[in-house]
Amino acid sequence: MVDNACGFCGEPSSQKCSGCQLVYYCCREHQKKHWSKHKSHCRPMKLCQDNVLGRYYVASRSIKAGEVVLKEVPLVQGPSQVTGPVCLGCLKSISMHTSEECPKCGWPLCRDPQCRMSEHHVPECDWTMSKRGKKIKISNFTAPHPSYECITTLRCLYKKFHQPAVWEKLMQLEAHLDECKKSPRYESDQKNVIQFLLNFFKLDQDFSEAEIFKICGIIQVNAHEMPLTEPGYMAIFDRTSLVEHSCFPNLYKSFTNSGQVLLRAMKPIAAGDHLSICYTDPLWGTINRRHHLEESKYFTCQCDRCRDPTEFNTMYDGVKCPEHQCKGYVLPHLTPSSFEETWICHDCKKTADQDNVHKILVKIGEDLSTIEKQNPEACRKFLKTYDTGRFLHPNHYYLTDVRIALAQLYGQTTRGGIQDLSDEMLTHKIALCKQIVNLARTIVPAEGRIRGIIIFELHASVAELGRRRSSQGQIDSAQLRAFLLESKQYLDEAVWLLQYEPSNLPEGKILVQAQENLSSLNTVLQALHASIGDSPM
Repeated sequence: MVDNACGFCGEPSSQKCSGCQLVYYCCREHQKKHWSKHKSHCRPMKLCQDNVLGRYYVASRSIKAGEVVLKEVPLVQGPSQVTGPVCLGCLKSISMHTSEECPKCGWPLCRDPQCRMSEHHVPECDWTMSKRGKKIKISNFTAPHPSYECITTLRCLYKKFHQPAVWEKLMQLEAHLDECKKSPRYESDQKNVIQFLLNFFKLDQDFSEAEIFKICGIIQVNAHEMPLTEPGYMAIFDRTSLVEHSCFPNLYKSFTNSGQVLLRAMKPIAAGDHLSICYTDPLWGTINRRHHLEESKYFTCQCDRCRDPTEFNTMYDGVKCPEHQCKGYVLPHLTPSSFEETWICHDCKKTADQDNVHKILVKIGEDLSTIEKQNPEACRKFLKTYDTGRFLHPNHYYLTDVRIALAQLYGQTTRGGIQDLSDEMLTHKIALCKQIVNLARTIVPAEGRIRGIIIFELHASVAELGRRRSSQGQIDSAQLRAFLLESKQYLDEAVWLLQYEPSNLPEGKILVQAQENLSSLNTVLQALHASIGDSPM
């Protein structure tokens, strides 16, 4: 199927519907002919504005779970600020032995001929020669290289003269300039980006220091980390930048192989509801999430999840109450600044000493940072020590982090995969997966990636448990079918959650495997149905 197929005739097309930006058309005539069918699906989002949120989107109609709400290409993409040398065409890591100099400007590229012709490389290639007047020379490929810190900013600046419409869209994005001046990055940006561009590239005749600084702020606030290459890169999107943040969002963000962002509804959304994505790691605790948002995006989150100390009754931040007779857990009650939390027990309502709570979290955090995440025994030891209720609530984010690692490790470190696991390890894997999935459905229902991965692990484990019990004569064919139907239910959900993951990422590879497993599982179920003689469904 052609990615950009005309919605009417199916031919490759380059023009998109200006309303929803989701459907392509090869000509205006075909767009008109398709309108009667397309109009009920067009414009699922409407731009609004107020004094608190600024610009934001609401659903312009009811949106179904699973529906793609937005798909767009970046305005600008470029390497992360702190990176070793990468190809400035495809943005993949390169070395002295895998790269070659661009014949025009000297910037190193990979050896794919298409990267020499990449439109993304044009800005620095053009200005290296037309502004600086001589080729650049990169000789150190073993460490982060300061020359790359300016590239994404340069590519934004280049739009002013060569794509003014894109430049106007960039300049309308939030920059938080006052906050940027107070950030730890300010001095680094002044030296390695602003002054470097003004002096090394001789842009002082074209841009003021203030103008370049604003672009630095726009990148800091709006750029998305793109995991499509190694290392990842940055991209700035137009509409996606206006979708507001929530730690309990209703949209899930993923990417296509070609670098488009894709926003998908993970639950039904009513007309008029605010559309949101998560700007931080939704599996972090409240204090860490808010601190990250304040440091990187310059706002204090006030979403429903952050305002609820229990995080929807999961006790995700819970630390054991120090009162001897109390079996409850203290939770952080936050002021508008996440640096001023008060720890109050959810049961006895007494306030715990903040310093003592921090000491407990620092000690456990240090232990977590030193364990071998690729060693199942190390993960089991951590859980045996801390998953007792004596220190942390069973749902605490530290414990959840280790459970996610261990649930995936079981079966990865044995030669025969999941079939080589002991019965005890297999049942533990199933218990871990179910615990993670149940928690995720409550606290991060829009996080399709981790839910899909763990549910895939759960499907395989349940099927393996059924196979073992059947081969040992512990269950009959009907009971085996029940195991496999449960496994299929998980597999169907995993495919639904991961269906838009790019094929070059691990999640995309899991999707392919899940689809193959689903086909095989259906064949086995059909055979069981025939042998048992009644419907398996």
